[in-house]
Amino acid sequence: MVIPVKADVIVVGAGVSGLTTGVCLAEAGLSVRVLSHQALPDRTSFAAGASWGPYMLADARAFEWSRVTREVLEKLATAAEGCGIRIVAGIDAAEAAGVEPPDWAAAMPGFRRCRPDELPSRFRSGWHYEVPLVDMPTYLAYLQDRLLAAGATLEEQKIESFAQIGDHCRVIVNCAGIGARELVPDPTLQGVLGQLVVVKNPDPPVVRFFQDDAEHGDLTYILPHGDLVVLGGCAVAEGTSVDREAVAEQIKSRCAQIEPQLATAQIVEVRTGTRPVRPRIRVERVDVDGQPIVHNYGHGGSGLTVSWGCALEAAQLVRAALDQSRREG
Repeated sequence: MVIPVKADVIVVGAGVSGLTTGVCLAEAGLSVRVLSHQALPDRTSFAAGASWGPYMLADARAFEWSRVTREVLEKLATAAEGCGIRIVAGIDAAEAAGVEPPDWAAAMPGFRRCRPDELPSRFRSGWHYEVPLVDMPTYLAYLQDRLLAAGATLEEQKIESFAQIGDHCRVIVNCAGIGARELVPDPTLQGVLGQLVVVKNPDPPVVRFFQDDAEHGDLTYILPHGDLVVLGGCAVAEGTSVDREAVAEQIKSRCAQIEPQLATAQIVEVRTGTRPVRPRIRVERVDVDGQPIVHNYGHGGSGLTVSWGCALEAAQLVRAALDQSRREG
């Protein structure tokens, strides 16, 4: 495809937010270039678990974004073979007694409260439901292929400033994740280092997910993806010295307390990534020296969960900016 001298949109960043936004824009018929300074395995989204769930979200807008995203993921799970999304049943659990499920959980398919005999030791509250689980390497490759099939381009290029690309597009979309801290700049954006462990699914296999109710620090989750199981996790401040091997063994040990067969599971891979945490997710348009910039970043550990909702809202802001530009001539 021949790229126009001036594209409608340049999207900065090609994690789950950037690729999803790029897909929304390209499939709407716009000319789109997506820029990333990292190859796919090095992008933060590659290291996500990942399960849909609106945890760690103080922003009221995020629940609608989450709902929209869940509907899209559920449709893809049945309609897009090989996209890496499966609907899996499992348990959310809490160590304290009498913990009430969040409203969104109670509305999920298959919801019911756990009986005491269904909870692992030390957990005293819990509930069953079904949720989209996403194998992120497969899903990101699916989004990338879908982006290119819609006529967009994906280029490896590091952007030092928005001024560097402003002359080459009508609207810039900022999905730079933690990179937005310097690019915007945005001093409210903080990095939180996460780590997970991928193991071979043992025999007998793990078929149900498990998640505890922790929202900070040592999160415990078990996410089965066929032949592999993703185990998590940890969340520490960016810059903290972390012994990856020691943390991996700690994660595996915690998960084996829930599913004992995981104790001897073979570790296939350890993934780490820096979550871009902000007091409030930023999805808005600003104009800098006459250049419309649509921001879509600061999703923390919920990038997948809000991805389609945020992308569709960002796409609406882009279309409004393009319409305004055409009217003004």
